[in-house]
Amino acid sequence: MTETTGDDANSASTPAAPTSVRSVDGFFAPKTPIENDETVSLFKRFQLVPPSWDEFERKLHQLEKPEDNADVSRQVKVVYFVRHAEGVHNAADKQFGSEKWESELAFQEKYLDADLTPFGVNDAESKGPSSVQAELERGMPFIERVVVSPLSRAIQTAKHFFTKDQLPETPFSQN
Repeated sequence: MTETTGDDANSASTPAAPTSVRSVDGFFAPKTPIENDETVSLFKRFQLVPPSWDEFERKLHQLEKPEDNADVSRQVKVVYFVRHAEGVHNAADKQFGSEKWESELAFQEKYLDADLTPFGVNDAESKGPSSVQAELERGMPFIERVVVSPLSRAIQTAKHFFTKDQLPETPFSQN
């Protein structure tokens, strides 16, 4: 969860104020892993702190209200981080061992922008769409944008993790 503050970016008469970005507590908390938990969850290591997505959105809107005597606007954005699925470089590390991987292989051209392995593609497809859909059905706010690294494995993971109906028309931003 992040919050940004700054003057209205559309105002041509005044220079833009610096923008600050900070995390906001009280929305997600670390979750204790459950041994042998077979359920697929979007939030494997975190849990929603408010009791429902409705309450989550109410808290969000409270944060967006201007504070007394505040002359700056405030926007709050929800940011979910998704790690890439297994890439060819991850499989090579497992196959050859960490010592050889770190000392000899890690900086070879073929591993610098590694694609996903077939296992990685399957993993993203089997876990992503169903867990995102389950949270959307529970009331999770619609995803506005997906920002990914320009690395192939990150782009491929994002494309396999979400279905088209879970995202806006132009969801991807590459940074």
